Amino acid sequence: MAGCSIRLINLKSISLNDFTESPKGMYLKTDAVKRFLDQFEAEMERKKGNTTLSLEEDIYVQVYIFKKWAIEDRSLSFYKWNI
Repeated sequence: MAGCSIRLINLKSISLNDFTESPKGMYLKTDAVKRFLDQFEAEMERKKGNTTLSLEEDIYVQVYIFKKWAIEDRSLSFYKWNI
């Protein structure tokens, strides 16, 4: 998620004017939230480097392995993502 945020700032898609201040902190305005979510969705679908899976697919595989471990007592194996 940090990469997505940095990319939006570097591309000047989100600026200080896209935030609103409240007693609990700074929040993105509605239009900026939409831009952030659009960029985040694109990041999830983008295939990186020589991998054949997108980040979304990588997460799905890991959740599937965890589910099999929890429900069917299968082995639990994680792998490192290159993000």
